[in-house]
Amino acid sequence: MINSEIRGVVEGELRSGEKLLWADKPAKFPLSFMAIYITGFSIVWTLMAIGFVGVGLLTTIVGPVVAETGSEAAGGAAFGLLFVGMSLFFVCIGAGMILWGLKMLIGPSREIYALTNQRGIIISPFMRYRIASLSPESLRNSERKGNPELGTLTFTNKSTGWMAMWMNPYQTELSAFQKIENPKMVENLIHKTFFGKGLDS
Repeated sequence: MINSEIRGVVEGELRSGEKLLWADKPAKFPLSFMAIYITGFSIVWTLMAIGFVGVGLLTTIVGPVVAETGSEAAGGAAFGLLFVGMSLFFVCIGAGMILWGLKMLIGPSREIYALTNQRGIIISPFMRYRIASLSPESLRNSERKGNPELGTLTFTNKSTGWMAMWMNPYQTELSAFQKIENPKMVENLIHKTFFGKGLDS
């Protein structure tokens, strides 16, 4: 019930008197439609913005050559530089979106999950080390997806979805044990530990 590969990491986060009951990590790469969509959209956005930078540079170079007067040449060059500057701004936005998408795409596969006699724990070491403590009340309302051998436990009372994304646009929510082995067993362990009986009782 306790994955030996991650035991040391989890035990380093335990409080005084806290006993580790279960610890694991995703058994299969967790993919979400939202993560794939954001990553794909941000790549297309950035490529288009880079294309606009190229158009601006071309205008800056070719504009003065084909201009008939000096003022037209200066105006064409200035417009091209302004267009390049605006396009670079959108390239920077795209780069930020790509990083966010990659965090949503790759981050969950690096997460570590644990249950103790006091709380649930989610550790996310990808890009920036974060740790979430889930109280017994947070663990009470869970949704299980998948089959009893491999699935995801989502704790539905936490702020998730679009609202969470708008409130924390560069931070993914730590609110699920994703693609874990024996999720039904973990769900039963939660209820036996904190609420006195398992789901099958």
